[in-house]
Amino acid sequence: MANERSLAVDIKYLGVGNPGDGVPATTYVQYPTIHEDSVVFNFNEATQVNFKAMGMGDPWAILNKKGDPSSIEFAIPSPTAAEMETFCGGTVTGDKWEAPVSTPSIIKSLKLQTAPYEGKYTEYVVSKASISARISQAPGSEQTDLLLVKATILTPVSAAGEQGAPFSREVKAVAAPVEPAE
Repeated sequence: MANERSLAVDIKYLGVGNPGDGVPATTYVQYPTIHEDSVVFNFNEATQVNFKAMGMGDPWAILNKKGDPSSIEFAIPSPTAAEMETFCGGTVTGDKWEAPVSTPSIIKSLKLQTAPYEGKYTEYVVSKASISARISQAPGSEQTDLLLVKATILTPVSAAGEQGAPFSREVKAVAAPVEPAE
């Protein structure tokens, strides 16, 4: 029996796309320059509501409720004008980015993939996320400015009212390279 576990280390791919009707994007634009060790998963932890009766030490019922929304964060060093527009809204003219007048509503899908390990890698897909971003660090003598991006995970709902999975994690086999025909 083959070991199904993949050692999920180091994000090697981060892509962003436009979600479909209740489903994740089918195509993604890769953002190859992500600040080292900046990808953070903030998955919610359920909170419990305990129902107790007088004289009882333990609850007679427990209701699990979802806590704060889950999110994924990452940082882009020295962002380009196009990256600023994608994650912050606003407008771009040449290499100049101008902030939007009001806070935009930016909805995207995300795909992250880990480094291969023993022929496998782990892929994470966020079907639909509300994107917010800000410059979080000013340039210094030994550091660059950083665009901190937060993707708050939403449940995708199709036009027909069907709910889809907000997040998936899948271990995949690394595809063998295609040999050129002779």
